[in-house]
Amino acid sequence: MQAFHIEQPINRNRNRAEIQKICPAMAKSELVLTNTNSILGISVNSPATIGNKITAIFDFLTKRGLTEINLMIGDSLYKYTAMIKHRCNEHQGKNIALEESNRLMQYYRTHLSDRERGYRLNFILSSEIENDKNFHVIHEELWNLYETNADFKLSVLNFSHYYFSRVFDASSESTADNDFNQYAHNYLIEELAIFAILNQKGFNILIYPGVIQTIYDVITMDHPYLAKLFKDYVFVSLRLTRK
Repeated sequence: MQAFHIEQPINRNRNRAEIQKICPAMAKSELVLTNTNSILGISVNSPATIGNKITAIFDFLTKRGLTEINLMIGDSLYKYTAMIKHRCNEHQGKNIALEESNRLMQYYRTHLSDRERGYRLNFILSSEIENDKNFHVIHEELWNLYETNADFKLSVLNFSHYYFSRVFDASSESTADNDFNQYAHNYLIEELAIFAILNQKGFNILIYPGVIQTIYDVITMDHPYLAKLFKDYVFVSLRLTRK
């Protein structure tokens, strides 16, 4: 297994975070972020979640008025990525995901805690959200929707291509077989159920470094169940640039 490498931030940060897109569309000036309504989505092992890139995101959020930054770390979701990358079973995938997530949280505690900053980091794990009493109900309803609604099914299928490009580079010799597609579908359905639970808890603004078209499509889809799940939900896509 490839060793997990953490890039430590350096003093001079040339990275800058800015809003790339807001969905549903609104003016950037109309977006109101608070400590209790916003959550930053963290994809384990993503380059944007460590080093100067993540500090640029934190700096952007504090300039928008946040004194607490809620980090949703997809520990339980990462097992699907691990199963594909390392061609392992679910039990091994969970262990890898737990190890990688713990390393990432330790990085935040260690390397970012000694910076002079005016904010606090709150960790919210996807595995904890999945223990919510409503999670399995929503999860099952979303699978039912996948089986019965052509538009939603198409969005899930399209996500597989995005997920594939995110997990593997163009030179990868991975096989996009039925197992891979099922892992990608499971990932998205679980992630949507987690977002819905967080929305119920008041975290209705999801901030993410990058664009996920499928999330845009789902939260604005003309379907009564999805409209209820993602009522007043906002997805804020960030772009990282160099100063």
